[in-house]
Parts: sequence; C-alpha cells; structure tokens
Amino acid sequence: MQRILCALIAAALVPIAASANQQSAQLRARAYELAYNLDYAEATREMEAAVRADPADSAAERGLAVIPWLLISFARGAATVDDYLGSISRQNVAMQQPPADLAARFSRHAMRALELAEADVARRPRDPDALYELGAIVGLQASYVATVEGRVLGAFRAARRAYDLHEQVLALRPARKDAGLVIGTYRYIVSAMSLPIRMMIACRRLRATVLPPLACSCGC
Repeated sequence: MQRILCALIAAALVPIAASANQQSAQLRARAYELAYNLDYAEATREMEAAVRADPADSAAERGLAVIPWLLISFARGAATVDDYLGSISRQNVAMQQPPADLAARFSRHAMRALELAEADVARRPRDPDALYELGAIVGLQASYVATVEGRVLGAFRAARRAYDLHEQVLALRPARKDAGLVIGTYRYIVSAMSLPIRMMIACRRLRATVLPPLACSCGC
C-alpha cells in the first residue's frame, strides 16, 4: 500500500526531455534535484527561473504545481497511503483542508501547465514528449484530487486519461520506459480496490469509449 504514494511522488518528480530551451531544462533539473533533497524553497526559485527562461515550458509550470502538492502532503505528517486515501475501497475520504495559499499555488500552476501541454499536443499530436508531458500533468491533477481532496473515485477520469496518454507514448516510443510508471501505478491501484468499485470504473470506461449514448446497467 505504501508503494502507491511513493509511485505517485516518483512520477511527479520525473524530469522529462521536453521541447523547452536548454536553460529552462537545466534549471528544471536543478530544481528537481533540490526537491529530492527537500529544499523546496530553493527548488521553487529554480523552477520559477525555468519559467522565466521559457514561459512556454509546461514542464516547469508542472514543477511549480508539484512543490505545493508535496508541501501539503508532508505538512500533514503522513507517510503511508492509508493516511492519504484511507481504505481505497471507499469512494471518498474525509481530508483536512489544505492551506489556502498552497492550494491556490497548485491550482494556478497546474492549470497553466495543462493549458501549455494541451496546446503542445494540438501542434504535435503524435510527438511522444508532448504526449508524455500532457499525461504527466493530468496524472498530477489526479493525484492531487485523491490525496489532498480525498475524492478517490473522482480522480479516476483524469488518472485514466493519463494512463491512455502514456500508453500512446509507449506505442510511439517503446524505449520511453518512464511512461510505464503511471501505467503501472494505475493498474496497481485499480487492482487493490474492491470488486464493486472495479466494476464501476470499468463500466464508466465502457460508457465513455464504446457506448457513449447508453446508460450502463450498473447505473453509473
């Protein structure tokens, strides 16, 4: 169970080879190194410098969203998935409200990162790096909804989209093994859920992809 949270954090902290300029990429790498060492203040300054170096770098904006998510998580003093998700057989978990300033920081930078990543994929729909970055920010949003807001099932639409995007990455570039982290984490979390919730998730997926006009027999 503890592996789930570790995988979510690891996925969020994976730097990527995006289309940003070299200066932005170097600053991002330095920021992630600082974040790994829990120096979040300096990591934030480096990531902000990366944004200034390339305002179109969605990975830098994503980095600025990752940091407040981590600060919220660690400020709660929890280190296991049970502390964040409770029993993952439940649909929602009562969570303490996050500090308003950190929640606002996350929302602002996550939305900006998503906007930039969506635009990049629109320009390059079959580029593995563009697809990876979009999947990474969507996956980060899903992680935030589940671990901070406590809306476990509410996170699955975004989580499934991240899964689909990273499956496309592996289909286009099989050597891009970091895309497998989100895919494996999603499969593990679903497998650990109760059978009724797994059926509900599968039913929602079926309705969204195969039978959009029809209602599922489970009533979801």
